[in-house]
Amino acid sequence: MKCIIEHTDITIDLGNDTHTSWELVKPGVYRWINPQTKRLTLAHLQQINRSNKTITFSIDGKDLSLRYQDQWDELLEKMGFDSEESTQNQPLIAPMPGLVLSVEVKPGDVVQKGQALIKLEAMKMENLLKAQTDNQIVAKVHVSQGENVEKNKVLIEFQSN
Repeated sequence: MKCIIEHTDITIDLGNDTHTSWELVKPGVYRWINPQTKRLTLAHLQQINRSNKTITFSIDGKDLSLRYQDQWDELLEKMGFDSEESTQNQPLIAPMPGLVLSVEVKPGDVVQKGQALIKLEAMKMENLLKAQTDNQIVAKVHVSQGENVEKNKVLIEFQSN
């Protein structure tokens, strides 16, 4: 369901029924058709927590916390990368054709989220490919420095837990 909160389009997960619409009445107050009661309801914005992507409203005296997704979350979900579990132990794949400038890990290394794995040059730009989750163990490195790779080539494999 799309609603405008603080002038930003946000997708809110309300379960299966997403055919309701929200309208800003005044800052912090929204009205919407409650899908269960089919009546106009006011929702008072209590808090937006950007770190865990939740929005809390007070509706009829009860607090309701909703999880929201931005456009990047939606894209990751469509691609199957919507949770850390889905990226755990997935191989590192070349996102574009390019030249391997350096390989920063070797088999047996335990890598942490954000750690540099491979530096890849594509279109005269350096791209640092990083680990997506914590505590991944490098099983096999399929490339070496100076090697040209095609898009979608498996660069590094990780051990299954």
